[in-house]
Amino acid sequence: MAKVPETILTAKNGTNVHIVSPSKGDGAELLETMKSILKVSRHTLTTIEEFSYTAEQEETMISGHGEHPNKLIITPKVSGRIIGMLDFSPGHRNRIAHYGEFGMSIHPDYQGIGIGQMMLEALLSWARQNPSIETVRLRVHSQNKRAIALYEKCGFVHEGKEVRGIKFSDGTYDDVLHMACHVHS
Repeated sequence: MAKVPETILTAKNGTNVHIVSPSKGDGAELLETMKSILKVSRHTLTTIEEFSYTAEQEETMISGHGEHPNKLIITPKVSGRIIGMLDFSPGHRNRIAHYGEFGMSIHPDYQGIGIGQMMLEALLSWARQNPSIETVRLRVHSQNKRAIALYEKCGFVHEGKEVRGIKFSDGTYDDVLHMACHVHS
């Protein structure tokens, strides 16, 4: 079962943060957290209008990830409340199962205090202990400079770019950068 060990860390502002994998029963809370993030973030792939998950579907996702040895969800908690999520999944075919991709979101009230780095370091530590995962990949909006700086700090390198890969509802575009961290050489 893919889970990270529960770790209690201190954010830059002194807040205690529990880095955990979600448990059965966390689906409804995770769903509400993701909705609150999608309402305000311009850097997510999914918009709030198209996000139609139910609490039951979130529970199914949590269970499915927990039962798969190479899938992982990390949820930071502050004062017992889920305030974000990192979701990692490996390639779904044999020839690409040696790498996986993740997405990460943090509630705006908790951004900029090191929680993203905490989740990312937990993911990379888990991946280094997993002989099936050789590379961790991500895609990030080129305008998301703070996230790009974090990924570079944690050892990710640029591998490519999708020009105008994202189109916003106002008709503007953003490029999508591809980055990777090779955890097993």
